[in-house]
Amino acid sequence: MSRISRITLASAISTVDAMNRHHQEDLADELFKSQPNLFGSVLALRKLGVPADRMELPVKILLGCFQAMKESNIAWPVISEQDLSRQLKRWISSVQMGEYLTPSLRKYSTKVYIDAHPEKDLFAYVVTSMAQWQTDSTAQESDRYAMMAMQNLINCIAYVELPK
Repeated sequence: MSRISRITLASAISTVDAMNRHHQEDLADELFKSQPNLFGSVLALRKLGVPADRMELPVKILLGCFQAMKESNIAWPVISEQDLSRQLKRWISSVQMGEYLTPSLRKYSTKVYIDAHPEKDLFAYVVTSMAQWQTDSTAQESDRYAMMAMQNLINCIAYVELPK
């Protein structure tokens, strides 16, 4: 079951879209204080060669996800570096496994992955946003790092263990 409802996600996205730069900076400050590792995982994209002009969408997605976490009224634990690392390894393994599958099995495996994802709406938002980003601009080699970071972000949110 999804922790972040479709309505909450839509509200969060609308809220972030309506923010001016000052309000986004305030939200980023709040994000840094409560989820420093998520914040750092996106800022690290610059160190991986993602140009400043390609950072706008990853930052917007990060802010949207954080706003959705806030609006969900769930007491989210701090997502740790270990959570980030574990989810990245899990996702990379899934992608690498797909390289060895026939096209029909790869399609089936992708469907199973999406169907089993606990945050389908969040997943759809991020994947759709990233696909549109790729369509609207000239792809760059560094885009793969941004896409990996965004996938990791949603997986960390989806699979982090909540306090009982």
